[in-house]
Parts: sequence; C-alpha cells; structure tokens
Amino acid sequence: MTGSLAPSGYILLADVSGYTMFLTTSELEHARDIMSDLLEKVVAGTKPPLQVSKLEGDAVLSYGMESAILGGQTLIEMIEECYVGFRRAIERMVLNNTCKCNACTNISNLDLKFFVHHGEFALQQVGDRQELFGPTVILAHRLLKNDIKEATGIAAYTAYTGAAIEQMGRELVEGMRSHRLHYEDVGEVEIWIEDMRHAWEASRKENLINLAAKEILMEESTEFGLPPETVWSYLTDPEFRKTFMAADSAAVSKKSAGRVAEGTVFHCYHGGGEVPQEVVEWRPFERMVTHDSVKVMGATVKLYSIYELAPTEDGTRMTVRFGRLTGPKIQAALAKKGFGAQRDKMMEDSRNFKERIEADYLARVKV
Repeated sequence: MTGSLAPSGYILLADVSGYTMFLTTSELEHARDIMSDLLEKVVAGTKPPLQVSKLEGDAVLSYGMESAILGGQTLIEMIEECYVGFRRAIERMVLNNTCKCNACTNISNLDLKFFVHHGEFALQQVGDRQELFGPTVILAHRLLKNDIKEATGIAAYTAYTGAAIEQMGRELVEGMRSHRLHYEDVGEVEIWIEDMRHAWEASRKENLINLAAKEILMEESTEFGLPPETVWSYLTDPEFRKTFMAADSAAVSKKSAGRVAEGTVFHCYHGGGEVPQEVVEWRPFERMVTHDSVKVMGATVKLYSIYELAPTEDGTRMTVRFGRLTGPKIQAALAKKGFGAQRDKMMEDSRNFKERIEADYLARVKV
C-alpha cells in the first residue's frame, strides 16, 4: 500500500436511488444480478479523464485531476451521458422482462443521482485501485444524506457543490436550482442541482440532418489517440477549433444556460472575413451539425457540416462531411468548386488539429 498527495481535482459519486427498498422487497438472486448489470453501466459510463476508484455498495466513486478536465461543460455532459446510459439499461430491462418476481417487476423504481465536489485529496494505492482520502472525500460522502428530493421534488439529479461550480464556471449554473445543505461536522454547503430528466428527454430526439451521397462536397476521417469525450471537448473549444478551421481566431456566442447547445454560433475569422457556424444538432461526444454561412462574391452561401465521433480500439475516429449548398446559383457553383480545390488544405488542417490537441492533452496529464 502506497500513498501520494494529488493535485486538486473533482470527486464524483454516482448513487443508485431506491437501492435499499429494491433489495429489501426483492428476491436476492435476481436483485443482485440486476444491480450488478446497472453498476457495470455506471462504471462503463465513467469515461476518461475520470477514473473509477471503487464501488461502494450502491454507489460508484470516481475522480478526475483538474489538469486533465478540459472544461466544465464537458464534465456536465459526461455525467449526463452516464445517466442516459443507465436509463437506457433500465428501459431495455423493463421491455425485455418476462419474469414476474418482485425484483424484475420493481426495476423501473430504480434511478441514479450524482454528487460532484472539487478540492485537494490524496491517492492511496490499494492493490490495483487508487483509493481517495482527505476532507474533500469526506464532504463528498456527506452529500449522500440530504433533503434535495423533499425540498425540490427532483428525484434524479446531479448536485454540484459551490467549490465544483467555481472551478467549472459560474455561467453553468443557469437552469440549475440553488440549495443549501447543513451538516453538524462540516457546516453549510452550497449546492447547485441539475434535473437529469432533461438530459434523458433530450437524448431521445432523432437526428434531423443527414446528407444524401450526391450532396456531399467532401468527407474526411481523422484518427486520434484520445477518447471521444476529449476530442469533442477540443473540437468545441474556440481556441482549438480555430486550428481545425485554419482560422486566425474564433469565438462563440448565443450559449444556452451558459453552455454550447443548439442555437449556439461558432465564429471563425479569416483575415477580414467571418464564417458563422450555427449549431443545429448537438449530441455530446457523438455528433454535431452546424449550418455554416460563407460569403462568395458578396452573396451568402450556406452548407451543413456534420461531425461524427466514434470510439476505436486506439481512441477516436472523427468523420466530417460538408454538403447541401444553398444560395445563388453562381456563388453556390463557385463554392462547390472551391471545396474541390481545397481538399488537400483541409486534410492538412485536420492533421494540424490532431497534432495540436494530442500534444496539449499529453502536457496536461503529465502535470
């Protein structure tokens, strides 16, 4: 057993709601198998740079070093994706269930909630696991005992402490609910509550934009030695996105509740010109579609850019498709011709983006 002091980071507790009632009113063998499957979904949904520390009965404890977390929105969306995976697992179990025992009948009563805290903690190597200890870890566990459901009526939620929000960015609390918890040993704790039902409802939306083969002006794929969550975070960060777009600078406007979402606009500036890219589909870590406006001979030509990320054995494959030009015929024809002439340049830009983000991430995790 060895120990070491870690830099500041995030602590995440994922806790299954209804666990005690489920076990005490169910046949033990079936209940055990169901809980095992669901906890495996939570573990699988805990993606890098978060790392699972250990299972604690009905909870999964994980952590992420501050230097490796690329942005507050990415952390929020990783948690939302984990919740969606859990809800989909329950939905499949209910739909495919033919057993009438109490355990199988009561699956739908289970749910998931999360607690996120930030601060310093120590890592203790126990066997093949990195266990956490310190006051920050103690406070994270205190949060499991709370009055959130009674005070807010929200049963499935993520509770972020004030310390976590300060690190992630205060703008992200838009749409969250403020609450305060009181503990005899640690005092008052400010928390911000996100209702996870919204993430579940958003996940059920269908893809809206697809391109027919004849509409595709260009398609390219790039392999990254990083997980999809990390590539996504870089792709949607204006500072790194400008490399992919070969822009002089980039910015973002029209965020929703402090987050990039449908309706948000990326702005890429090239010399004296600007290319606005409005987000029309937003599926974190999987798919983003933007509707781009390009000036050609004084007129505006529009086209879609579809970004799709898929996990591979070694990291991520990002496929980008550009197509469906609309606008004045002459300008649209010139834009189409321009895409053909710029293919090699765009592939070079993709390589530059790959090299930059992989180098940046390596520098972060070495800190």
